[in-house]
Amino acid sequence: MRYSVNDLTKVCVRILRALGASAEEANIIANQLIEANLKGQDGHGVLMLPYYAKQVQAGKFRFGVDFEVVHETLSSALINGNWGFGQVISTKAMELAIEKAKRQSISLVGIFNCNHIGLVAHYPMMAIKHDMIGITICNAVPQVAPYGGRARKMGTNPISIAIPSKEEKPIVLDMATSIVAAGKVRAKYTKGEKTPKGWIIDSEGKPTVDPEIFLKGDRGEPGGGMLLPFGGYKGFGLSIIIDLLSGALTGAGCSSTELQRGNGILMSAIKIDSFTSIERFTERVDNLIRSLKNTPTAPGFDEILMPGELEFREYEKRMKEGIEIDALTLGNLESLAKELDVHV
Repeated sequence: MRYSVNDLTKVCVRILRALGASAEEANIIANQLIEANLKGQDGHGVLMLPYYAKQVQAGKFRFGVDFEVVHETLSSALINGNWGFGQVISTKAMELAIEKAKRQSISLVGIFNCNHIGLVAHYPMMAIKHDMIGITICNAVPQVAPYGGRARKMGTNPISIAIPSKEEKPIVLDMATSIVAAGKVRAKYTKGEKTPKGWIIDSEGKPTVDPEIFLKGDRGEPGGGMLLPFGGYKGFGLSIIIDLLSGALTGAGCSSTELQRGNGILMSAIKIDSFTSIERFTERVDNLIRSLKNTPTAPGFDEILMPGELEFREYEKRMKEGIEIDALTLGNLESLAKELDVHV
């Protein structure tokens, strides 16, 4: 079924309010879920809402918690999220990082005790609206095998960097250090599709295209599978660095040893005009983009795509055409709404 953005947002807000969210919290969470769907990142979209509801009902996700700064300098801060919703805590943390960078040129904000933050690219994109470069990295619970291994030891441990441009679309790198984000496997499952070869392995280390094998691992069932790191050793190495910076440095804990749930997060904002004029910088960004996109294409390719370009295109398309919700996700949302006595 296809929903308009406004209608789907209203459904999410009603459900979140029924779960106990304040109006501010419900709007932040709903808007970020819808943003993920709009950008084609359906694994971080509204299909997460029934999972969030179960975590709220189990007392693991909390509304109305304090945004607690436990340590602060002029350019840095360490935040205790007190197990609030990741989207709410992380939005406030990036706002703090931006304010610090306005005064100190560059900032670093770490977060621990924070639940799932959703679409990671949302946070660095907040910074580009202030003529800044935004960076967000986070670790996550183990769902990925180390290079050469066959056990869940690492998180998907994503990194996102947003860089403003002048006339071209901004550069927005948003990538897991696993070959894909776990949400893409969940999205394949809800749509009744197989995963491409090379995404996941089973408990014996053998390749599989069955997303249910991966989800067994999420549920802690015997025979559960796992994701692989992208690029073998290279993705494995980058994942370790992100785990240490966002987990060991913040105190959230590392993926395979201490992190119980949620994400350890590290955010940074860089004030561009502390280094060069914003006009000259964005001109350089545009020039690089145009140079790269004007490269002659190799066989099998029609164009050169910049980081984030596909998501911008999908966003514009879905804003016009609406968001298609698969039958399983729609059924889960309807069941949740009925349970909460919410009209959808």
